Amino acid sequence: MTLSLTEIEAVVADLQNALAGAAFTDFRQIDESSAILVLTTGGGPRFVRLTAAPRVSRIHLTGNPPPKVRGATGFSFEGKVFRELKGMALQDVRTAFRDRVVILAFAGASHGRKLIFECSGHHANLYLTDGRDEILGMLLPSHSHRRDLRPGRRYSRPLKVEGEPLDAFRFAAGAGAGDLSARIEAAYALEAAREADAVRAARVRRDLRARMDADQRLAGRLRGDLARATEGAASPQDSEPDPSGARAARRTAALPAIQARLEEVTLRMGQTQAALMAILEGAPDALARGEAWLRQLQAPGQSGASGPSRDASGSLPPRAEAANPDSGMRRGQSAERPARHRVFATRSGSRILVAADARDNAELTFRTAQDDDLWFQVEGGGGAHVLLPGALEDRPFDELLDAALLAVHFSGADPAREVPVTCTHRRNLRPERRSPEPGAVRVVRAQTIRVRPDPTRLRRLLASESRPRRRS
Repeated sequence: MTLSLTEIEAVVADLQNALAGAAFTDFRQIDESSAILVLTTGGGPRFVRLTAAPRVSRIHLTGNPPPKVRGATGFSFEGKVFRELKGMALQDVRTAFRDRVVILAFAGASHGRKLIFECSGHHANLYLTDGRDEILGMLLPSHSHRRDLRPGRRYSRPLKVEGEPLDAFRFAAGAGAGDLSARIEAAYALEAAREADAVRAARVRRDLRARMDADQRLAGRLRGDLARATEGAASPQDSEPDPSGARAARRTAALPAIQARLEEVTLRMGQTQAALMAILEGAPDALARGEAWLRQLQAPGQSGASGPSRDASGSLPPRAEAANPDSGMRRGQSAERPARHRVFATRSGSRILVAADARDNAELTFRTAQDDDLWFQVEGGGGAHVLLPGALEDRPFDELLDAALLAVHFSGADPAREVPVTCTHRRNLRPERRSPEPGAVRVVRAQTIRVRPDPTRLRRLLASESRPRRRS
């Protein structure tokens, strides 16, 4: 939901009327891709919201001032804009190039500066330039392969792209309450709420499917135990004599417990499937009921009943690993060494697991990971393995970029250069047994993400690290 050219022209007309004679006061970043420009007019402070997030880029007036914080927020672009525009007055607001580009021109005593906002779908950005259009800084790193948009280079206009969305105006006076900017802000808030609901629904569906898979594996093992116990009780084949019949009696006594356990797991599978189908069919309150059912399954006395569950680091408990046929571990193999994976978080709260060293690469990839988890490593096989768990649903590209950037950071690659990163599902990996390096893999099928330097995103990811609780 990116603003169209007609909508941007209407917003610019709104800005021209509201910001006449305004002076620069402050510039605050809300997050990596959003900022609020504070201007002082005769009628008091006015706030301009600029968001350069993919598919939801926008510019408009807002009634919400920036969050109150002491000092700098850690965003280098924020500090650069404040230093360059301090004491300047807003001279002009206009669209440019008959495209979705807005220029806010500022004038000082001896020189001028510009904020150039590109409101395009996947490559929106905000640039700070001098009066000759030389780039001084940018909100986000540029990912353009056809324009050289680096600090010190001259700004160049966006190139036309075939198949651009049809121009439209969706914020007519009857489309909502308030002025144009208020209607735009309300529409984006509604879109953000829908996206949050979609992410929530995807998470619940993923967790319900994981529970179904775990219960199906457990039911299969119970059926095998039941068949062996029934066969042993009916016709014991022990090599040692059992004159008292004690061994056969024990097998017979175990049958009711196994049968009861199998019935319990089968009933739980039916309830989990019903909750999942209700969400897929869009039944009222199905999402809340699905979350309540998952909480019930995770309650004390239930967490281990539906099969192996992961701890805070994403690893299976040792006993569960030994019994889980999907863990890639043979029965009886030692699993007492605790996982040492590092745990980071995306902006939406999704976990990203990073191997602590080369030996932990094998632990993360072939014991912690499940088939549908997304796996990342710098192309060429160097550095830490990175895992984005629970990727049954489509993940936002922003989360993929977070995981790929961590793969670059923990690989020793040059942080100032573009680095290719391999991305694939765990099911497409095989252990490379001929390599002496622990955790070496053979990739069957993969895609490549080219990662450019992004210090702001990296600082946010590194600050999100949480240490997993040690198992006693």
